Amino acid sequence: MYSLRRALLSLSYCLIQISLITSYSFPSPIDNLLYIKNSSTLFLISSSHLYQLKWSTNNQSLLLLHRRVQLHSTIDNAQDGVSVFVYDQLKQLLIICARSNLGRCILYDANDITRVYLLDSNLETNYLGCLTGCYTFMSRTTNILRSALNTNRLERNGNIINSHIELGNDRLSYNIKYQLESSDKSLITSLTFLPERIIEKPNYEFIYGFDHEQYTYFVLKSSRLARLCQSAIAMRVTYDEIPLINCQNDNSSIISGAYFPLDKQENLFVTFSSHICVYSMEEIRSAFDSSKVQCQNGFGSRLDHIIDSTENRARCEKILEQNSTIDQDQCSWQSYRTNTYMDGLIGAQGELIYQTDAEHVRIEFVFVDGNLLILSTNARKIFKVR
Repeated sequence: MYSLRRALLSLSYCLIQISLITSYSFPSPIDNLLYIKNSSTLFLISSSHLYQLKWSTNNQSLLLLHRRVQLHSTIDNAQDGVSVFVYDQLKQLLIICARSNLGRCILYDANDITRVYLLDSNLETNYLGCLTGCYTFMSRTTNILRSALNTNRLERNGNIINSHIELGNDRLSYNIKYQLESSDKSLITSLTFLPERIIEKPNYEFIYGFDHEQYTYFVLKSSRLARLCQSAIAMRVTYDEIPLINCQNDNSSIISGAYFPLDKQENLFVTFSSHICVYSMEEIRSAFDSSKVQCQNGFGSRLDHIIDSTENRARCEKILEQNSTIDQDQCSWQSYRTNTYMDGLIGAQGELIYQTDAEHVRIEFVFVDGNLLILSTNARKIFKVR
């Protein structure tokens, strides 16, 4: 039923030995899944309930139900489900926000999910939700939530491609305030996409994000990878995209999920429905750099849904001689930039590490912890494989 191809990857990731250990069935589809790194704990949302599950200490092939609670009515009554489902390790909280134009957020104690913290509904910064095309994740090294949004929202902050939303320290009043910040307090991180052009792009939706070195990355459903500098001084003008090449070459161009481990491994794991590809960060960096050089040499286009141009696809402007390289740090201050918002032509190539041959089964969530792979499918099952 399940097959594996071995991939020898660069850097620290070597051959993965994967074999089925256990599965756990749920009566309803799994809407959201969250694995806590370096632990035995899984959280998931299914059929209006929040589940906390743990692997048995005596039998690693057994997944046990620890707690199950009804979702708070603010979340449960949202017709479009959940858009934010993250774990704050410093405060040991689960942050869950409804998928809507005004997405209320609820906090759960990760040690006891029966304890709920309600945010003040009058706080404008308590709205992290959106209907489509959005992704929010907890930053790797700081207690900050980052968001990628491209839809219109019903609050004055507009469309924000990389907001800093910090959790305050006030827990005693059960009101942890979110505050939207930028380097000059004027939303330098705001980046507006042109809606009339976004609607023409099929499957243009952010589904995953992560920080690595000086960049923030976002995976798009349409097999694209976006990148922008974390530095506020350059963030807004350094948004670029490149293709993620499907390692199966089966003409599938839809990404169903992704995961970037929070340890020192430098590999991005991406699911294409029935298989998982892994991309090294070295390969990804090379693809971005090569695409930028190509654009600076006058080949390719810029993203027309960001550039306010009379052309549908503004062409790259030639400013380098053929075979030249780019030596300047892209995240440093530059008084003048050319070829911003690059639509890269050179894609990152991945390696196949896992595939299911089961008919009509799709992989929807994947987590990696060392040589441990945890995934869930549309068949309401969770698999733990090594």
